Amino acid sequence: MAKGVMVTRIEQVLKREMYEFGDDVGNVACPECGYEYSHVREAGTYLGSDQHEAGIYRGTSVLGVTGERRSAIVILFEGECGHKWEWRIQQHKGINVLLVAQRPADDVSCGGEG
Repeated sequence: MAKGVMVTRIEQVLKREMYEFGDDVGNVACPECGYEYSHVREAGTYLGSDQHEAGIYRGTSVLGVTGERRSAIVILFEGECGHKWEWRIQQHKGINVLLVAQRPADDVSCGGEG
């Protein structure tokens, strides 16, 4: 994980109170304050270190690097509360691990209700 990134439990960022979408989906919430309104800002690849196993995922551009051998897909979110975070899907030995990481914000005061 990048310096200054705080990892959060997935259960804390998936809200089950969905309105018109039904019971089988969850809403992405801010990992810091729980506020439910957010926007996807960018999706891309964090490159892995192995020249044979790492690569850029089709349809994405390189947004950074990961400390793992294989590359990761990353989705960057920005909450209407002002916080920023990412969902990272990192492959490790045939298992895809979902990491939720808060990103440090510059002087953000939370506007959420979490």
